[in-house]
Amino acid sequence: MARVFWPIVLGAVLISAGAVHAARGDAPVAATVIAVVSGTEIDVVITESAIEDTLAAHTIARVVYHGIVSPGRFDPLYMEAFDLNWNLVSDSKVFLKPASVLWDEEERLHAYVFLDPSGYGMVNAFLLASGLASIDPGFVGDDPYTAFLTGIAAIAKRASLGVWREATE
Repeated sequence: MARVFWPIVLGAVLISAGAVHAARGDAPVAATVIAVVSGTEIDVVITESAIEDTLAAHTIARVVYHGIVSPGRFDPLYMEAFDLNWNLVSDSKVFLKPASVLWDEEERLHAYVFLDPSGYGMVNAFLLASGLASIDPGFVGDDPYTAFLTGIAAIAKRASLGVWREATE
């Protein structure tokens, strides 16, 4: 059953993320990934920024994918989430759409991470669609990507992917 849902989820991620991003009209921040830290964290060097007063070019930042959490270090799915994240973004140019609350108490930048400057290929959504992340319990309900990300998570859950595999067995 999970294999049937996978193409549907991937298509929804690719099409919808671009449509949601384009509808907002915000220009992303460009960055180069210098390290993959976990399933939902990366270290980047900012290369271009439309918000120089907040996030200047040539700044190194730890980015956490806003709205999602990946399995913890001792969870059996931790390495799968890490590997998918690494395969998607390692040594790549990515495009960041900072969240409404930029920094957390650990001085990490909260952002949506895209593989394309037009807003296609949201990494946050790829991790959810694969079942290697779930919605962050602290995710704000009025965020512009709330419905999109919770919809992707619901499809992955129905397909019993990743973190939901054991919960439904």
